[in-house]
Amino acid sequence: MFLKWKRTELKGGGMRLQAEIFTSYRDETGKPRRKSILYMGSVKERHLQGTFKERGYYERERFWKQADERLAKLALPPEEVSKFREELEQRIPRAPAPVYPFSSWHWAKNPSLWGSVS
Repeated sequence: MFLKWKRTELKGGGMRLQAEIFTSYRDETGKPRRKSILYMGSVKERHLQGTFKERGYYERERFWKQADERLAKLALPPEEVSKFREELEQRIPRAPAPVYPFSSWHWAKNPSLWGSVS
């Protein structure tokens, strides 16, 4: 199995990057063929960058949520899954975790920050 990338032009301008997993085989005549196994998802190229609170962040986060769910459904060996994740991450970086002003520990240890409970 291998990962194939496809770039398609959007009607309004810009490009979309799509990822799909294929398997290769030979037909009855001996010609090499490939068969689509799983469509991983797509993201607009302009969304490959972006920080928290920007559209690109959420688009990449959506892509990775979808990709992780679909990889889990394939029931592949862990080595194969990590290989596909590494290949995906080279082209579509994971969205960095958002940085919140206070950690959950800070909130748990300071009841005065909880506000009133109704």
